[in-house]
Amino acid sequence: MSMSTDCYYGFGFCANSIDEDKIIELCRNHKDTLKDLGEETLIEEIENNKDFSFSDYEVEAENGWSFSSATNILANIMSEETHIHFFVEENVDGSVFLIFEAQEPWCYTVEERGLTSEKLLEIYQKYTKELGFEYKELEYIKVEKFG
Repeated sequence: MSMSTDCYYGFGFCANSIDEDKIIELCRNHKDTLKDLGEETLIEEIENNKDFSFSDYEVEAENGWSFSSATNILANIMSEETHIHFFVEENVDGSVFLIFEAQEPWCYTVEERGLTSEKLLEIYQKYTKELGFEYKELEYIKVEKFG
């Protein structure tokens, strides 16, 4: 049996160390966006369950797959608010990354085509500040998956 490797490249950050409570707070601060995403159930769960955990909540990711991941909610909020597609990818070592993926130019939206490194950095800084950490410069990431 052969094994293949898929690699994803883009700018972003490792999300392993993000405190889930910070993402829950971010969700509270972006309720309107969550409503636009059809995540009313998530809003209710967060507001009504003091012991809420994303491990109990299934999230539909940008690629249509469902995950139990706070990072996917973060990516979906960022994508909805900026009209730039952010993806969550898991590396072979189990590290989870949130990235703006490098793609063929014809795959980009109008907003993505006009994106500069400075603007992308501002977007990451806005959200990471809400999450309690500082994102100083764009980091080009390679995420490797075995299939």
